[in-house]
Parts: sequence; structure tokens; C-alpha cells
Amino acid sequence: MEKNTIEESYFEKIELFTFLDAISKIGLELDMERFYTIAFSGMRPGELTALKKTDLDFENNTIRISKTLYNETNNMKAYKLDTTKTNKARTIDLDDKIMSMLKKLVQRNDEHKMKYRTILEDFHDADFLYQRPNGYPF
Repeated sequence: MEKNTIEESYFEKIELFTFLDAISKIGLELDMERFYTIAFSGMRPGELTALKKTDLDFENNTIRISKTLYNETNNMKAYKLDTTKTNKARTIDLDDKIMSMLKKLVQRNDEHKMKYRTILEDFHDADFLYQRPNGYPF
């Protein structure tokens, strides 16, 4: 009988905090927000990139996860939104620190949109939380 073993791959607590500390010091733009959100919510990368401003509830410190983003060709304009892997929406509670980071990101996105939607001919006004300068999701 063949035995298949599944090796679990995750950070131990100290490894996670070392990683997050490094991200906060030397990470790229939006890395801190991305990795903190993924680390403390358990959401999948496609679910993270599909998040929109309307998925955030700052009064209750929650994020609603109802979709995932799929991009087969890696063409930013050819993305597709689909249901989550389990075909079920869920709401996740997050702490004040992460929600504060996300609130600042929303404010930054809103300011960016006001500035660039009339300048950039192909600005994509879809309110993705993690968006490129032209509004398309990462």
C-alpha cells in the first residue's frame, strides 16, 4: 500500500513575526498591508486581490470575503472574479491595527482615484483594495 504524506507548510509564530518585521522595514509598497492581512485573516491570495472597498466594514472591524480573482493570462485587463474556493462567502474579524492599515489604504486609493481618473485614459474605476496605479487589481 502506497503511503502519501502531506507536509504542512506554514510559519511558526516567531518566523511569522520575523517575516512581518522584515516586510515593514524593507518590503515593497503595499507588502505590509498585503502580508498582515493574509497572515491574520487566513484568506487566499486570490481572495486578497479580489477585495474591494465595499468588502470592508470599519465599524465592526470585519472583512467580507465573497470572491476570488483569477487571471489566466497575466494580462491585468483580463482578470475574472469568481466565487471562493469553497463557493461560500465568509466574514472575518480583524484587529484595530490591521483595519487601520486598510483604512489608510482606502483613503490613499480614493485620493489617487480623484487625481488620476481624469488623467489616465484607461483608469479602471472598480475600487479594488490592492490596485495598480491605473486602478486594475494586482
